[in-house]
Amino acid sequence: ENLRILARLVVHGDGSRAIPADDFLYYAHTIESLRHDEMVVLAAIIRERLRRERLGAADVDADVRKQVIDGLKGTFTENESDGLFGALQRRGVVYMNSGFGGGGWHVSPQLMRLEATVQFTEAVAAAKARK
Repeated sequence: ENLRILARLVVHGDGSRAIPADDFLYYAHTIESLRHDEMVVLAAIIRERLRRERLGAADVDADVRKQVIDGLKGTFTENESDGLFGALQRRGVVYMNSGFGGGGWHVSPQLMRLEATVQFTEAVAAAKARK
């Protein structure tokens, strides 16, 4: 799965979307180090963010944890999902903020650039379909 996604980073269809070397190295390192479970959660996070964008939601940048965990019920327990969020945080694709009344998990701009570059959710869905 990781290699297929990396290939999408290298081969940009018609070749019109060249990316700077620093961005390529960052994305390549991020992709190659993802475990399967992390990819599943990451795809769910991206889907939630894109859903909010499509709806023009006022909370597009708000905490995604609840919706992602709800969407992954039966795949991961809540504790497993929280652990996977933590693993993804160290890669810089999600971040946690805290404040009065609690905090939340948020989508980083780097993650949305990764999605725009390699269509990550589409690649993960294709990998699931092959299994």
